[in-house]
Amino acid sequence: MQKLIKWYNIQRKGPPGPVGLPFVGYLPFLGKEPHKTFRKMKEKYGPKYTVILNEYTVMKEVLSHPYALDKATEIFSILGNVGFGTENGEL
Repeated sequence: MQKLIKWYNIQRKGPPGPVGLPFVGYLPFLGKEPHKTFRKMKEKYGPKYTVILNEYTVMKEVLSHPYALDKATEIFSILGNVGFGTENGEL
C-alpha cells in the first residue's frame, strides 16, 4: 500500500493529466483511435505532456533529432511576420 501511495504522489507532481498504470502508462486506455483520445486529453488537461523513454537506443534516436529538444529551424520562414518566442536551456 505504501508503494502505491508513493507512486500516486509521484504521478501528481507532473503536468496535469490522467494517471496511467505502472509499466504501461496510459496505453491500455487509448482505444482503437488514440489520436482522438489524445485530442480529448489536450482539451481537458492542456497542451503539455510528458514522454518517458527507457531504452538507450530510443533515447539516443529521439534526443538527437533536431525537432526533439529545440525549435524547428524553419519556423520563422513558416510563420512569416507572426510574432514567435522560444527558449531552450537553463533559465
